[in-house]
Amino acid sequence: FPANTHFRVDYWERLLDEPMPTQPAFGLIVTRGHQHDTLVLANWVHRPFVFLGLIGSRRKKRVIFSQFVEDKIATEEQLDKVVCPVGIDIQAVSVPEIAVSIMAQYVQKRAEVVNRSLQKQKLPAQAAVAGR
Repeated sequence: FPANTHFRVDYWERLLDEPMPTQPAFGLIVTRGHQHDTLVLANWVHRPFVFLGLIGSRRKKRVIFSQFVEDKIATEEQLDKVVCPVGIDIQAVSVPEIAVSIMAQYVQKRAEVVNRSLQKQKLPAQAAVAGR
């Protein structure tokens, strides 16, 4: 990871009160249970993460997301920004394989953010040249 990458790993209760960093932030929800995942997601779904992943199955996603919409915890638009199951599809079976698939997706998303940032930096210069 690049030198300016910071990781914050802690008990989920402590992370709920963490302020958002000023740089683009990526979130990953991995707790020891469905109930705790739900509590963290209820808090984090309203934060401006560049990428927010939730470990779990498609069924888990369906159950949690429909409950959130029904209880008005989050809108469908807010939940559309949450990736669940998280990780690229490499047919992972074991825990280490799942971890690799998740990290690969985060590396991919980080590269997309960096590329978008570089494109934005180039646009004013290109516009100035085009305006001549």
